Order: sequence, then C-alpha cells, then structure tokens
Amino acid sequence: MKATTLSIIGLDRTGAAIGLAAGRANVGLTRLGFDGDRQRGQRAQALGAVDKALWSLPQIVEPADILILNLPLGEMAELLTAVAPHVQPHCLLLDLSPLKQRGLALAQKYLTQGHYVGVAPIYAAKWLFDGRTDLESAQADLFQNSLLALTPAPEADPQAVETAVNFGRLLGAQP
Repeated sequence: MKATTLSIIGLDRTGAAIGLAAGRANVGLTRLGFDGDRQRGQRAQALGAVDKALWSLPQIVEPADILILNLPLGEMAELLTAVAPHVQPHCLLLDLSPLKQRGLALAQKYLTQGHYVGVAPIYAAKWLFDGRTDLESAQADLFQNSLLALTPAPEADPQAVETAVNFGRLLGAQP
C-alpha cells in the first residue's frame, strides 16, 4: 500500500514524535493531527510534528491511509464509535493503547472496515527511563533503535501488516 496521508489522534510526546519522525523521513506523507486540547494541536503544528492540526474527527479520519490512535484505553470505545463511519477500507489503524487484547476487542466491536494493528513500543535505552510525556519533549528519534511489538488483528490483511512493519522501520524502530 502506498500511503500518502498519516493522521495522528493524540498529540502528546509519542504522537508528536511519530509525526516528527515521519516528516524527517521525507517520504511525502501529509501529516494531520488531532488532539482534544486545541492548544496542544496548535503547538504540535508549530513544532512541525504535523502539517495541519484539525478539530474534526471526520476531517482527520476520512483521508487517512495510516491512522495512529494514541489515546488511553479508557477513551478508545468512545473514539472508535466516533471514527468508525469515517475509516476507509484500506486504512491501517495503529493502536498505541497499553492493553492489546482489550484494544483488539474494542476494534472488533466498533470497526467495520480498515486494518487494526496494535503497537507496543519498547524504547531504546536512551529514552527508556526518560519519563517525560509532554509535547515539547517530543523528538524525531524517539523510536530510533527501539523495538515495536506489533499485534495485528487475526483478520488483518498481510499487506496491511507489512505496511505496519515498514512504517515502524520508517520511524527508526525494529518491528
């Protein structure tokens, strides 16, 4: 799959670092960002983590080839209910919530299309004990030399899983 639009929901340190790394890779991805805190979205855009911060879930989800879900697990059911009608059939959803089995169960319950892959980053030693989570501490090399544990839905298309692997490599990680 040739991805042209990366949409990131949740612009904390991790979400912004994904946007910065994708921008640094210079592969022609348009990076869209959404955060419930509008000021954080504006700061992420000013920092160059996203090309454009948007305030409407349909606006960020509909064009997404790759959709990053970077939210606490407690917000996932509400979010998936809101975005499900706007997810395109080819869209790769990468879920960074901490509990993979629960994230997968929610995706199977609410999503009717798209390809769900859970992602658990295991940061390199440089970042492992850093502890910062604020947007301003985002770095394009947060995933450099890190591991990404991928947990695709059993029915995920193999090409979507391959795209997840390649995206992880683009971030500088080893999937």
